[in-house]
Amino acid sequence: NAPKHERQIADRNYYVTELKKKIREIYNEIQKFQNEIDEINRDNSTYVTLERKSETLNKEVRQLEGELADYNLALDKQRTDTRPEDILAMFEHIKAYNDKQRHQIDDLFMERKSYEDQINQ
Repeated sequence: NAPKHERQIADRNYYVTELKKKIREIYNEIQKFQNEIDEINRDNSTYVTLERKSETLNKEVRQLEGELADYNLALDKQRTDTRPEDILAMFEHIKAYNDKQRHQIDDLFMERKSYEDQINQ
């Protein structure tokens, strides 16, 4: 037998009230998690947008740096009294070299693609 000061039988309302408290606590925790998820999603969306903007701006900076280098080179050539024919000859030489390199890279790419296609078959 249990001592008289301990409750031997709890009535139904006690358990219903306790369950309701626990359900409310669980609901509140779920709401907290949902709010955190929403915040993380908003932050992630903002991050992705900013990342795209950063990539765009970095490309623009690289392009502008290239243009600036071209202008600086032209200015340097003008200061040293380089003849336009010499600049044109340099341009044609560099262009030919770049074209040759591009063709070699294209050939390597096609060769690699051919090997990959053979492996995948």
